[in-house]
Amino acid sequence: MFTVGVDPHKRLLVACAINELGQSVSSWSGSNDQAGWDSFRSWTTSLDGPVVVGIEGAYSYGQGLARATTTVKDKEECRGDILW
Repeated sequence: MFTVGVDPHKRLLVACAINELGQSVSSWSGSNDQAGWDSFRSWTTSLDGPVVVGIEGAYSYGQGLARATTTVKDKEECRGDILW
């Protein structure tokens, strides 16, 4: 399992994936717009295993990414401790 943390800014998103041992295994950055959100989703699905995502400021600069990466199916499977 991987845990991904996202630090959103007005025009830029930065993310880091860590494994179960807390080791950084991959990082990503992209624009804070539809193209960047699509790229982020592709990056997270390229990780080899389940992914849990936390987005800082999901009601601020992270709101677009949170909306773009959460589908109706995701919401139905979502638990209180998992954002994605």
